[in-house]
Amino acid sequence: MSNNLTVAIENLRAAISGQDRRVAERHDVYDGALIFVQDHPEAISCIVKDLSDTGARIVPVDETYILPKHFRMHMPEKQLMAHCEKVWQKGDEIGLKFIGLANIG
Repeated sequence: MSNNLTVAIENLRAAISGQDRRVAERHDVYDGALIFVQDHPEAISCIVKDLSDTGARIVPVDETYILPKHFRMHMPEKQLMAHCEKVWQKGDEIGLKFIGLANIG
């Protein structure tokens, strides 16, 4: 069995058992990003704290604006544009999953 398949199975087992809901491995980062919300005239700056193939944990710089359930996020360091869904919020941190990713580099 390949190492990648073994890791995927272990992640799936952990997710099912409730030990860890993440299916994809996350990586600690500290990258700036811009959030674009429909009908909001300006981009919202944020910091991406960790990142995986399926989502991210972010901290918006402007904590007064409440993000809607769906938005787009541009990550210049990674040359990616992501369509996102907000799945949780704890204090100033927001967990999101990627609905779609596009390489813009």
